[in-house]
Amino acid sequence: MRIALLTPVIVTPAMAAARDFYVRHLGFRTVFENDWYVHLHGGGEPRTVELGFMLPGLAEQHPAYRAATDGAGLIFNLDVEDAAAEFARLQAAGLGFIETLRDEPWGERHFTLHDPAGIVVNITQKIEMRADFAAQALDPAVTAPKQLDA
Repeated sequence: MRIALLTPVIVTPAMAAARDFYVRHLGFRTVFENDWYVHLHGGGEPRTVELGFMLPGLAEQHPAYRAATDGAGLIFNLDVEDAAAEFARLQAAGLGFIETLRDEPWGERHFTLHDPAGIVVNITQKIEMRADFAAQALDPAVTAPKQLDA
């Protein structure tokens, strides 16, 4: 199977607040919206990042889609060019953080915060891995920082 796009859909009563968070703070744009579902596009072209939010308890939906998540156990990693600049921007916007900006030996400069649905959002920048982590990489492409396409 060749997967063209992965689009997580989060079932949450905080659908509107989640939409506003991703649009206002993380650069997503709304591409579809009705009273029970909103679909966001967060990347350039071709489409690489999409995200949906849906209200819980909808009788029209299959029961598997009705329960709301509290976000526990789910992390969205968003790779950026400059994590320090994004941290400063979001800090100036008054957002709270789970973890403030830090460098990790596995090749990540990052900080984390919760979105309104309770999802952990990890804003990351790839940096050089410490040698012991780089030695564990099965794909050499993951050991070096990469430039994001504009």
